[in-house]
Amino acid sequence: MASTQQQELAATWETLAHKVLASILVDNGAVFPVLDVLGTGMHWWPPKAAQAWAGVIQCVDENVPPTVEAVKLRSGCDNGYLQAVANGWNDDDNHKVAYHAGELKKLGALAELRRLGRELCDVTDPANVIPSIGFAENRLRGLTAVTSDRKGDAASDSASAWNQVAQFKGQGILTGLGWLDEITGGLWPGWNVWIAAPYKAGKTSVMRNFIINAAGAGHGADAYCAEGTREMFALDCQAMIATQLLVERGIRRLDRLRLSGLFLLRFWLG
Repeated sequence: MASTQQQELAATWETLAHKVLASILVDNGAVFPVLDVLGTGMHWWPPKAAQAWAGVIQCVDENVPPTVEAVKLRSGCDNGYLQAVANGWNDDDNHKVAYHAGELKKLGALAELRRLGRELCDVTDPANVIPSIGFAENRLRGLTAVTSDRKGDAASDSASAWNQVAQFKGQGILTGLGWLDEITGGLWPGWNVWIAAPYKAGKTSVMRNFIINAAGAGHGADAYCAEGTREMFALDCQAMIATQLLVERGIRRLDRLRLSGLFLLRFWLG
């Protein structure tokens, strides 16, 4: 049963590829709506059709109409194959070329996902588990990015922006910096925060304040450490919390508030 289903998927994938290629080879201008959907990627296409698509892309790059002969010269595809594909052209399919390209993209994404699964099935050494997971994550992130149906036109971006405004309602996650919270209402979903300052000016401490305040308010927070270790980051956060508790208890002398993760490591046992 599984084998029959796979054969049917492969046949449908090839049929869609030929419909799209036929539209391009006969009505050369059809290449542009197809490019809008598929870009220049090869992985949406079955192997033989991908070779033809590479020839089409080269024609576009050279500002040459992607006719059967032009694609043959640039792809190395068999002339009989390309001509047979072009002979399958019909006006109804031509009007649906963008739709067919979208369906082709879906099947190409499925094929890419299944290809990744087969590659992971070949992993037999337990020592390769972690590297294989990283490899799979990168491939899946790439696949997610190129299969996203998020629209990039101005109207869609505007609608999305105002939808975020409506959901925000001015109730962000307070950062602990009064002046920033007064201006922004705190941190809110979708923000990327960049902290710029000279070396050793406290950028990481500000970031830790953001995270500590968010966690204290009951919100989950992730931190990505580009330097140091996760353990030292945790100790630094705990040192900052301890400093805050000392201040709240009236201990404000600077010589008693030199707490840091490194301080905890050096003096915990002494």
